[in-house]
Amino acid sequence: MFFAPGRKYAVLGASTNRGKFGNKILRWYINHKLPVKPINPSAEEVEGVKAYPTLNKYIEDLSISDESIGVSVVTPPQVSFEMFKEVLEKRNADKIASIWFQPGSFDSKVVKYVIEKLGVSKDSVISNNDCILVSGESKLRDEI
Repeated sequence: MFFAPGRKYAVLGASTNRGKFGNKILRWYINHKLPVKPINPSAEEVEGVKAYPTLNKYIEDLSISDESIGVSVVTPPQVSFEMFKEVLEKRNADKIASIWFQPGSFDSKVVKYVIEKLGVSKDSVISNNDCILVSGESKLRDEI
């Protein structure tokens, strides 16, 4: 289950360029009125939303009462792996409840890592080349 009531979201690889998928995916969350933060190491904000340089910095800013986040990943597999590795090193893995790897953002190494090392349930990891821009609407409707 990727979506859940009360869950917050992050777009890893959010772009300031409106033509890139990292920006389109961020706007999808905004248009669906979901609480989302862009993760972009070189932007202070994306689409008017405060950006965080790393996924870990965003997790550290969450309040203790925030249960978990869902992460949409748009970065290349090696960048994705390094971001999740940092989350584990900083002992923040328990804050990640679900991950949606967008097409081109994953390989078997990073998928295995988030399931085995971060402890994200296999049922909460989407890594089948399904794009949120195509299937997000129906998944959101089915899960919330």
